[in-house]
Amino acid sequence: MGNGLEPGGPSQVRGKTLKSSSHEADPQLMTWSALEPCNRRVASTGRRDRGDADRGVSLIEIMIAVVLLGTVVAATLTALTTTITASALDRDHANAHAWLQTAADMLYARELDQCDPAVAPATEIADTIAEYQSTVQQTDNPEGWSAANIRVVDLEWWSIDIDPVTGVGTEAWGSQCDSGDTNLQKIELRVTAEDGRIVEEVEVIIGD
Repeated sequence: MGNGLEPGGPSQVRGKTLKSSSHEADPQLMTWSALEPCNRRVASTGRRDRGDADRGVSLIEIMIAVVLLGTVVAATLTALTTTITASALDRDHANAHAWLQTAADMLYARELDQCDPAVAPATEIADTIAEYQSTVQQTDNPEGWSAANIRVVDLEWWSIDIDPVTGVGTEAWGSQCDSGDTNLQKIELRVTAEDGRIVEEVEVIIGD
């Protein structure tokens, strides 16, 4: 041909070889190149999501949860123990009060043990307390309580001492027997719990 170019060969322009612009692009290559960045993003996103889901709980979070749970349990047990103790104390006081009331009624109903001025006060008090002790222990004690838990712990007589010179009298509770004047007796009863704790006390005054 006049231009010196062979048909179907590369075009020659001023000594440079040009590729023909008429060839078609490889569809498979274009498809892979276009989708590859998207695939990488999807794969990267999938790894990130799985990492968040599988992260689990750290040791610090577990320790905080254990401390909070222990605090709640300790507070609950303390409140429960306080409630049980208060309930037991109320029950003990109610039982002791009823027991003392019954014992006092029995002392009122029995015959008065007269004191003897001729006997030494210490001996007279001990003998009289023993008499009254046998009386109060005949009462029905609360369930689970020993009969020894109720006791007569003290005894005093009401005495009147008149001064022969001035004629002024002095009246008081004491260990001096004065059966000729008043013959009043003050008896102190006490109920203790099984652990030795004093629950209730009452003073009973009897006389002719």
